[in-house]
Amino acid sequence: MIMEDAFVVELAKVSKDYVGGGETTRVLTDISFQASPAELTLLLGPSGSGKTTFLSLVAGFTQPTAGDIRLFGNDIHRYSATKLAALRALRLGFVFQSFLLIDSLTVEENIELVRTFARFARKREGRGRSGEEIARGSEHRPQVTELLDRFGIAGLRRRYPPQLSQGERQRVAIARAIANDAQLILADEPTASLHADQGLEVIELLKHLATEDNRSVIVASHDTRLAEYATRTVTLTSGRFKSVRE
Repeated sequence: MIMEDAFVVELAKVSKDYVGGGETTRVLTDISFQASPAELTLLLGPSGSGKTTFLSLVAGFTQPTAGDIRLFGNDIHRYSATKLAALRALRLGFVFQSFLLIDSLTVEENIELVRTFARFARKREGRGRSGEEIARGSEHRPQVTELLDRFGIAGLRRRYPPQLSQGERQRVAIARAIANDAQLILADEPTASLHADQGLEVIELLKHLATEDNRSVIVASHDTRLAEYATRTVTLTSGRFKSVRE
């Protein structure tokens, strides 16, 4: 049964080590963190500070060496790989620095692909479970046309990613991130490949996803300018949280 909680994300004393070449490297140390709906949390830190590892742990792509991680009130360590994949398909959205759009698909098809994955996940997860459990948090799954209009890219629907500007590609990527009506958006350096003005437009869009749509958005970045758009800013240095600004 899916549990719900006041926090979308909870980390309790999480550490992460990587082992290679006979050596152990600690990337994150004793991290505790909570994120709620309607928040844009900026995870601020230089390259190599552990930001991407943090996002990977939250998404369940990486297992912690120590500590607990809960999403929507559930301990994701108890999930099978299949159940974790379904959770991501149904409730998480991702925005990347390099966009990760599929060049052989049109803008419309790139967004529709996420909706297709969500349909498959609902069908698989729905076996032996109530429809209410599966649908919780995803009662409204936006249509592609609705998303194209919202992000000002309706005129680009038939184009392919190589035909788009960097800013247009990121708008498509953000539309794709909520095509499954995700309640948690994880954005890894979403402005790093953009010009200054384009970057600020993107962070404004992400802020609206949090404050207007009641989603939880976590943005990892080294760009200090983004702090003025965040509900709060957490500074990550050498794998440790150093400060929080509400």
